[in-house]
Amino acid sequence: ATLWASLAILGFGLLIREIFWLYEFIRLAGAAYLVYLGIRMLLAAWRKAPEDAAVARVSAGSAGAAWRRGLLVGLTNPKTATFFATLFVTLLPAHAPAWVYISVVALVAAITALWLGLLATFFSVQGVRGAYLRIRRPVDALMGAALVALGLRLATSR
Repeated sequence: ATLWASLAILGFGLLIREIFWLYEFIRLAGAAYLVYLGIRMLLAAWRKAPEDAAVARVSAGSAGAAWRRGLLVGLTNPKTATFFATLFVTLLPAHAPAWVYISVVALVAAITALWLGLLATFFSVQGVRGAYLRIRRPVDALMGAALVALGLRLATSR
C-alpha cells in the first residue's frame, strides 16, 4: 500500500487519468482479478475445511519468505493501485508542499501496518482461529460471490 501510495503521489494517478487506455487496462485487469479471487473462494468453500495442523504447516516458513509473498500480493493487487491513483488525484491539491505528500504516504504506511498487525494478532488467537475454521465455508462462499459480483460490476461499468 505504501509503494502504491508513493507512486500515486509521484504522478501515476495523473498518468492514468490522462491515458485512457491505461486506465481501461487497469480497470479490466482489476475486474478480472476480482472475479478470479471470487471463483477461487467459491471453490474453496466447497472443499473440506483444512485441519488446524495443516494450516500451521502451510504457514510455516521464514519471515523473509512471508514478507516477499505479502509484497508480491500487494504489488499485484490492482484494487490498491486504482484506489490510491484515483483518491490522490481527486483529493490532494496539485501544488501542495512536499511535507503534505510525505505525511500522506507516512499516514498510509502507519494505518496499513496497524490494520494488518491487528488482523494478524486477532487471527493468531487459538479460539478465534478455531471459530473461523468452523464458519469458513459459508464465509468463503459469501465473500467469493461478493468478489465475483464486484468484478463483474467493475468490468461492465464506465
